[in-house]
Amino acid sequence: TGTPEKRDGFELKKFPYDRWNAERQKELSEKLPIVLDALEKRFLMTAKAIAIGEELLRRDGKTLLLLHGRIEASKKNGQAIEPEAIEMRKKMFLRVAKVGAYHKMMGARLQAFGPVLAKVYQLGKNDPRVRQRMEGFRKNAEGALKGIEERRRNAAKEMENQRREWKEK
Repeated sequence: TGTPEKRDGFELKKFPYDRWNAERQKELSEKLPIVLDALEKRFLMTAKAIAIGEELLRRDGKTLLLLHGRIEASKKNGQAIEPEAIEMRKKMFLRVAKVGAYHKMMGARLQAFGPVLAKVYQLGKNDPRVRQRMEGFRKNAEGALKGIEERRRNAAKEMENQRREWKEK
């Protein structure tokens, strides 16, 4: 119903960004040790979840392969296949797929920690408490990641050996 009227009050150009940024930096600096504790706990829980997932995949994967091998051998020999065996194979396949998806999600979460931690460290590098905590966290993280990498290499070797066995059969 006409041109809008100009209102008095907040003007973007006059907003005190320097003061606002300084207040946010101070607040973050006070909370950084708490943030680091939470990040470290989450990181270590994620690494542990990955280790458990790998163990479940290895165990259930072997069981699935054995069941599948028995069923295929029965088919080859013309023997009747028990419906319970087929149902069990189906359940184990679904279980392995579910654990595999969870494991993949945990791996993605673990990868996401890098940029977050780099940003936290950048923000708190002038604070001795943060530097000390980050150093301890870095050592724990390196140990967890080395364990994960070693388990992955071992799992890859196991899979390669299993493939060779299957090719020979």
